[in-house]
Amino acid sequence: MDGISSLSGTTQDTNNAVTSSVSKTLGKDDFMKLFLTSLQYQDPSSPLDTNEMMSQMAQLSLMEQVANMTTAVDKLSEQAQNSALQSAVNFIGKDIKGVSLNGEVISGQVESVQQTTNGVMLKLKEQDSLVPLTYVTEIN
Repeated sequence: MDGISSLSGTTQDTNNAVTSSVSKTLGKDDFMKLFLTSLQYQDPSSPLDTNEMMSQMAQLSLMEQVANMTTAVDKLSEQAQNSALQSAVNFIGKDIKGVSLNGEVISGQVESVQQTTNGVMLKLKEQDSLVPLTYVTEIN
């Protein structure tokens, strides 16, 4: 019976390892390893062209820069959303005038703040419409 339990434990470990390796995406380190491995095992009678090698290195560098830029833009976007939400909280209890999503000019006291796919919205007391924070025209 011990042999069966150790076998099932080994199978589980193998399944976990396969699952974790499959769920990973290739990163810059993986591409560098592939590139260096291809250099190591290249055919000596047909070496890699210098121009092709430089092109691959440039592509690797570009990929890394795009990944870094994407991360920076994501962080900046998140910070901007948080900043807008924090600013909108200051409007609670204040009377405002603004343009609703359906285009009508409405006014009233801000009751609550909502984060939606359209951005930060202000909910006015006794109003069915939401006013986007960017469409506020007057604050009393």
